[in-house]
Amino acid sequence: MISLSILYQIAAHEKLRLLVLN
Repeated sequence: MISLSILYQIAAHEKLRLLVLN
C-alpha cells in the first residue's frame, strides 16, 4: 500500500510544479 506521507509528498510536488508553470 502507498503510505499517506508519500501520497502527500506527490501532491505537494504537483502543486509546486503547477506554481512554477504559472
